[in-house]
Amino acid sequence: MKIGKVILSIIIIAVVFTAGLYIARKVCHATEIQSLTKKLNLSQEQLKEFNLLEMQYNADIKLLCNELQGEREQLNILIQTSKDLNNKTILNCLNRINVNQSKQQRVTVQYMLNIKKILDPDQQKIFFSVVSEELCSKCKRMGDEKCFCGKCE
Repeated sequence: MKIGKVILSIIIIAVVFTAGLYIARKVCHATEIQSLTKKLNLSQEQLKEFNLLEMQYNADIKLLCNELQGEREQLNILIQTSKDLNNKTILNCLNRINVNQSKQQRVTVQYMLNIKKILDPDQQKIFFSVVSEELCSKCKRMGDEKCFCGKCE
């Protein structure tokens, strides 16, 4: 029973985290991208490459998010009709959710590496500084406004 509670807690955290990131990205994305490209002072060629990378990334993530949403809906139905977490169908669905979230992380890391390739060293420092600031500001929004990363306080 303890294993079931631990797995369920992990699922809830992962679902909330992923959904929160996706929603936040959709709401603030255009403004953040404009601000980022301005801070980076991209050349026309860099801006063109950046926009192509951004379009591809968004398409890849959208596809994965749509697949993930279907799995979450399936999981919700399974939870309603099952009595315990050890149900093989639930565990298979959880596994598919984990695989999808892992794919999203890999796509995001590749996207960041591709952006890094088009930036000069000074722009890379700015880019990763902005990423770090964003991660810290988001950690405060998860819960009761306390810092989780240890860098915000």
